[in-house]
Amino acid sequence: MNPTVEHWYHIIGLNARDALRDDWKFPVDVSTGIWRCDPTVALKPLWLELMKERLNAEIPSLMVFHKPANFTNHVAHIDLLTSNYKPRIFALNWLLGGLHSEMRWYKTPTKPKTVLLTPAGTPYKQWPVSELTQVDSCDIGANLTFVRTDSPHAIFTQNESRWCFSIRPVFKNRSQPTTWEDAVATFQHLLISR
Repeated sequence: MNPTVEHWYHIIGLNARDALRDDWKFPVDVSTGIWRCDPTVALKPLWLELMKERLNAEIPSLMVFHKPANFTNHVAHIDLLTSNYKPRIFALNWLLGGLHSEMRWYKTPTKPKTVLLTPAGTPYKQWPVSELTQVDSCDIGANLTFVRTDSPHAIFTQNESRWCFSIRPVFKNRSQPTTWEDAVATFQHLLISR
């Protein structure tokens, strides 16, 4: 098996440190913790065009997540596609703040779960972390990171609040990956060795 498939995240060789527009405003009320944004409003045009070119994909939406300092997540979730509630395989994430925060992944249980909706209207399924077995973890930081979202995952923060920006590309000349293995193969040319 390809060793990169055995990991639930990979650093992408694309800089995200200066992706946000200077005039973009962070949400003031952070109680919901999740927002869907127009990427043309939040991201710098040159950075957005570079992403589209390098990924050979459109970027129709940007998800923004916030977690307060010292946050412990008691549930892990799987992201689902809005169109058909099938698992969303991957996302490209980066952070502002959140020093030493972790994204943790767990084995997917076989027990079926009901679909729930976030305050932003995105579907997901969740399980108590206490019932799951952890398989990987990552301190994402400001690097653009290719993350697995079809496996239960949860966020844990330390002394600093965490803003996460997440793009979900839609490919122009090929179908969307339907497995993690397919997604890794699609992004192989951009992955930095771990």
